[in-house]
Amino acid sequence: MKVLLIHGNDIENARRRLQKFADTARSRTWESVRMEAGTERVADVLQTQNLFNTPRFIIVESAQKMTKQDRDFLANESSHYSDTVVLFATTLVTKAFLDSVGKIDTIESFQIEVTLWKFLESFKKGNAKNALKLFHTTLASEAPEYILAMLSRLVRDMYQVKIEPKSMNLPDWRFQKLNTQASKFDEAELSKVIAELAEIDIGSKTSNVDLAGMLDCCIAITLE
Repeated sequence: MKVLLIHGNDIENARRRLQKFADTARSRTWESVRMEAGTERVADVLQTQNLFNTPRFIIVESAQKMTKQDRDFLANESSHYSDTVVLFATTLVTKAFLDSVGKIDTIESFQIEVTLWKFLESFKKGNAKNALKLFHTTLASEAPEYILAMLSRLVRDMYQVKIEPKSMNLPDWRFQKLNTQASKFDEAELSKVIAELAEIDIGSKTSNVDLAGMLDCCIAITLE
């Protein structure tokens, strides 16, 4: 069995990479299986009979939540299977995790730059000055298109935390952090920011606009 690991907090780029692997598997007519660590057992999925007798491409979502039993199974039994398993973790996994799952053929890490992470954490009402400073610092190393994408995802997540918190499949620490940040806004404000960022995105793709300038203005007005 071939085991791949994709991990890190840059979930957008990590998922983009995962999709490339999935597309390759589909082009080879492999059977695709997706499971959620912590709620399903890796052993049960691997031991399920393959009705089509074709190679399987198995995605283990939230791999950082894998139980010791699952990790032991991968470490000790993987040589008995011919499937390809992708462990997809939304955080950087620890060395202890890596040591516990046995041989991993490919490891790819996706981490958000520290300056971008700090900017996203600064996106709070009443924090315009600090957020703008971090935004301009981030522009030195990140494209405005990428900053827009990450900010849009953050605001959507904050909105979802407010209206449907039980639907958020996040580690407790991440949920609490997001919930605290979302508490600085009401639902109407977050909905308005989502719409404004969508308009900025469309404008940047359909006309020659100053994307960084538009984001600057949006941040200043939203967080004043």
